Amino acid sequence: MLEVAVIGIKFHSEVAELIRHNCENIKTFEYNLNLCQYPEKSHDLYIITDRMCDGKIEPDIYINAVEFLKNIIESDDIIIFNADDENLLRHLEGLKGNFLAYGYNTRASVTLSGIDEDISTGYINYVCSLQHSFSTMNNKVIEPCEVKVTLQNSGFDPHSIMAFISFLIAINIIN
Repeated sequence: MLEVAVIGIKFHSEVAELIRHNCENIKTFEYNLNLCQYPEKSHDLYIITDRMCDGKIEPDIYINAVEFLKNIIESDDIIIFNADDENLLRHLEGLKGNFLAYGYNTRASVTLSGIDEDISTGYINYVCSLQHSFSTMNNKVIEPCEVKVTLQNSGFDPHSIMAFISFLIAINIIN
């Protein structure tokens, strides 16, 4: 069973819920940085949500979490993170792993390029673009492409949706 660590303050709960609701045979572990919860063991994949610049995270809490991760992440582990957080990018330097960034800036590998809501069904079609080649958990290389995902309207933050779609790409469920 795949073990996924979802780390953050607020949006980690949204991402973990999306995984639990839409994926089978995946065990999610939620770590709330406001409660100083850090992964105590290695997981197969890590998703770092939220942004220090949103004011929801004290910089020291985030820095401590990244330092803690440096001790348990293996070089082949996948780390999915919000590329819109300039502070986080600086702190991730020196961290080993296979990185997949999501967000709206040019450093992001996964960007949200379209949203189409079907009010009659309560579902939303999301179109994300994979901007760069990425090697998945099973070492399949996915070339740049558009990824379409239909989800029930949850009112979740677009960054949570991008994190979830990045997760689906990383585990090679969609491409």
